[in-house]
Amino acid sequence: LLYALAEQAVAKRCENIKLYLPADHPFAEYVQRFGAKWRIIFPRHGAGMMRIINQEPLFHALTPELEHRITLAHLRDYTGKLTLKTDIGTTHLSIDHGHMRLSKDPAQSMVLALSQQRLMQLLAGYRSVLDVINDPEVQTSRDAIPLLQALFPKGIPFMYSADHF
Repeated sequence: LLYALAEQAVAKRCENIKLYLPADHPFAEYVQRFGAKWRIIFPRHGAGMMRIINQEPLFHALTPELEHRITLAHLRDYTGKLTLKTDIGTTHLSIDHGHMRLSKDPAQSMVLALSQQRLMQLLAGYRSVLDVINDPEVQTSRDAIPLLQALFPKGIPFMYSADHF
C-alpha cells in the first residue's frame, strides 16, 4: 500500500503523502520507520462529537470492557461501589473482585458527579481522569481516583473525517 501511495505521489509530483489515521493504527506504526510527521488536532468545539443517550444501558453494554480494564489495572481484588451522577441520570456500579454489575443500592458508594459531556470525554479516552476532576463542576473523592483511572484510561481518540459533524 505504501509503495502504491509513493508511486502516485511521484507521478503527481507531490512532496508529501498525507494519511488520516489514528496514531495507534498498525499502518501508522508501520510508516513511521520511513519517517513521519504527526499532527494531532484537538478542536475546542466541533469536529467529532459524541453524546450519551441512555446512561444505564450504556454501562450495561460496557460492563465486559470495564471489567477488562479493572483487570488490566491490577484491581482484580477490588471490591466497592461507584455512583456516576450526570445531568441525564444516575448509575450505580458494584464491583466485586473484578466483576462489575449495575446496582440499585448506592450505600457506601464513591460518587463521581459530572456532566454527561465530561463522562463521554472520559469514556472516549479524550481526557484523563485527573484533567476532568480538576474541572470545578466535577465532584469526586480522592479515594475514587485509582478506580476511575482504571475504568477510564486516557487514550488516543480518533474519528475518521466521514464521522465529523
